[in-house]
Amino acid sequence: MPGTSGPNLGVVWGYAPHEDGWGVGAFNPNFARLDALVHLAVLDRMNSPPSILPVNGDRYIVGSAGAGAWAGHSNAIAVFVVTDWFYYVPKLGWQAWNSMTDTTWVFNGTGWIENLVIDDRFDLSSPVDGDVIVYDDMTSKYINVRPMRGLGFGTRPGGLLTADQPVFFHRFAFDFTIPADFVGYRSASTTLGGTSNATANTVFRVQKALAASPLTFANVGTLTVGAGSVNLTAASSSGSDITYDYNDTIRILAPTVPDTGLTGVYGTVIGYET
Repeated sequence: MPGTSGPNLGVVWGYAPHEDGWGVGAFNPNFARLDALVHLAVLDRMNSPPSILPVNGDRYIVGSAGAGAWAGHSNAIAVFVVTDWFYYVPKLGWQAWNSMTDTTWVFNGTGWIENLVIDDRFDLSSPVDGDVIVYDDMTSKYINVRPMRGLGFGTRPGGLLTADQPVFFHRFAFDFTIPADFVGYRSASTTLGGTSNATANTVFRVQKALAASPLTFANVGTLTVGAGSVNLTAASSSGSDITYDYNDTIRILAPTVPDTGLTGVYGTVIGYET
């Protein structure tokens, strides 16, 4: 009995035993078709054959306006076999990997479209190396942010501060940014407190030393504890973000004239990797 052409790839089967020619399409074209279309990956999608000499087995998606040797074969899969082009008409839903664009293309029954899958659970904005993905309940989406870091510090509980006492040193193993005026980042904020109230406004100096001169510090901000409390008011000297590069050092100094009430200072500096 004559062979039957399959409705999908067009592979022919149903040969009768000892049938002359093995049915419509014959045996070799079957394997040529399978070799061309199974695990379909093309070099590109374009209207005309490449200007360079193709290599045996090169595959392309013919564009919507086939021209030159590809005229009359718009949207077909063009496969170069030894010395000539062979064409396969796609069916609805066929997919091909396009190695030029590193994307999957899908035949929608009319033409080939780039299958850019959009996941509306994510709202990514210019992600860079090292970003982390977090869920943002304000937008109900996953977003990309810089990794948050908290630098904790503390002095002896109950102990009064001395003049210009360093209460914190840290040398950075990564670039680090403190938001302007120490405002919160991702719902976390810089804190400073003590084990007893201050008797007057007590101003701690936040300083920076560059990697090239790690013992030379400059003021970059202040952390102020209000009189009669351990509440914090923070400010950056320039009113802008405070940035530390890799190997820079942060130092926090107590006032030159220590407060006689504030003791056991502790806190956390909040910022993010940059």
